[in-house]
Amino acid sequence: MGSCCPRGRGRISFRRGLISNAEQVDQDTHLRARSTEGERVGFDPRLQEFDLDWGRYRDTKGGQLQYQHSFSERSFATLYTQYSELRYPTQSIRNADRKIVGANFAHAFAGEYSPSLFGTVYGGREDEIAEGVPQLGHVPVGAKLGGQLRLGAGISAFANAGFEYRKYGGPEPLFLIDRKDKQTDVGGGLSYVIRPGTTLIGQVAYTDNHSNIDLFKFRRTVATLSLRFNF
Repeated sequence: MGSCCPRGRGRISFRRGLISNAEQVDQDTHLRARSTEGERVGFDPRLQEFDLDWGRYRDTKGGQLQYQHSFSERSFATLYTQYSELRYPTQSIRNADRKIVGANFAHAFAGEYSPSLFGTVYGGREDEIAEGVPQLGHVPVGAKLGGQLRLGAGISAFANAGFEYRKYGGPEPLFLIDRKDKQTDVGGGLSYVIRPGTTLIGQVAYTDNHSNIDLFKFRRTVATLSLRFNF
């Protein structure tokens, strides 16, 4: 979800995950500026390295530009656009540029556990760089829902679910049909504020991808442990 923070606040996160023998290191630096009361504009530069079976699999660099409007102290909406360069060091034919636009709404409720909910819709394109491989590019459209509960001093529980439809740009050479995927994601976890500005986050995410081509059907479970620093 694209959110925004007060002036002078940023985040660097280091994330380690496991997919079979996979390791993920994620370093994000967030820069935001507040323009007027209730209106915020921000930019998040992002760098990510994804390692699979102890080898370098994919590098990502890009950023997110977002505009947030606060309706009240408990509700806000965000419009955002993302750009990412996806580079595969050992499979350069898969290199692509991804562009996404989206909107979300979030609301925090009063009362015990301080529950909050958010919803997001988005769409865009992932364009292949290599020539002659249109089947590697696609158009994604999706939606996400999520929420959080505060369980105690510094401890929160969260959960989310999402659905994405992807239509690929050309027929698969082996099957001579255009690929279409429907992906469902669900996840949840706990966060613990170790001290002001330092949060430990543990979560599990499950992905089920259905495709009209059996080769691309898969199910995946990812467990991650993150340490987040706010400053």
